[in-house]
Amino acid sequence: MASFGWRLESDMKKSAVDWAEPFFGQASDAERLAQLQQEILSLLENALALAQSKHRDDKESVHALRVLLKHLRAYWQLVRFAVPRLTFQAAKKRMRLTGKQLSAMRDREVLMDTLLDLVESAPESEKACLMEVLKAWMTEPPPEPIPWDKVIHALKKERQAWRKLKFDFQSDTALQDGLAMTFTRCRALGKQAFQPDNLEQRHAWRKWVKYGYYQLKILRQLGLRGQRKRIQCLDELGDLLGREHDFMILESRLKETLSQSELWSEHWTAIQAVYEAKMADFQEQSAVLQRRLSKL
Repeated sequence: MASFGWRLESDMKKSAVDWAEPFFGQASDAERLAQLQQEILSLLENALALAQSKHRDDKESVHALRVLLKHLRAYWQLVRFAVPRLTFQAAKKRMRLTGKQLSAMRDREVLMDTLLDLVESAPESEKACLMEVLKAWMTEPPPEPIPWDKVIHALKKERQAWRKLKFDFQSDTALQDGLAMTFTRCRALGKQAFQPDNLEQRHAWRKWVKYGYYQLKILRQLGLRGQRKRIQCLDELGDLLGREHDFMILESRLKETLSQSELWSEHWTAIQAVYEAKMADFQEQSAVLQRRLSKL
């Protein structure tokens, strides 16, 4: 009975990506995974070159490396049913730690940019207050420098992991199972994301939407046809949920800063109203994109 239950659940998950079945039927998982492995090794070579370049501290370089780590997380999710569990868990931990090492400076810049976005939407009576907050944040000590030796070491370990990776197939559809899990979770989290007290679900939804986007992008490089509308919708939704997340972080920092100053009582209510209007707009736009995605 347990075996039948697993097959039933697996079949239900695969139905989430039945549009990809022709692609998976054209070649074996072994062939697809070998192609994927080479694509990822090429990306890692470029990442290592960037991490060792004289431009590595430029915000564009740091951003590119952070995005690469998100891609790698998505790729590990894609192959999770074709690799040993310990290998998968070690990769998740490595990517998470390396992401944190790269995040401090970029997070500060995103916070400033998001505040400026809020300033544009704020009434004139609140703009001066928000600009005072921005000036105060700009005078704060900069984050610690990026520990590039640790980042480079982690990227080399990641390259070694992909070079030596021995695929351990748990089924003859391991790659399709990985893609199906991503889209099953996207669908389930998308339904939960509009319930009350949904911040945790929306954060998880954003992560899995991004995974789906990155997975489809690399599968298109390997020969997956069509799916442009699906990829575009995932891209728009992931970007929207990312900006929503930035505003959530901003609201927390603003509350912390203003609550410690005399500006709190005079300005917070109006600023919070602007923030809540932004969040309502994010909710509305994401609902539209979710409906569009569900019809594809």
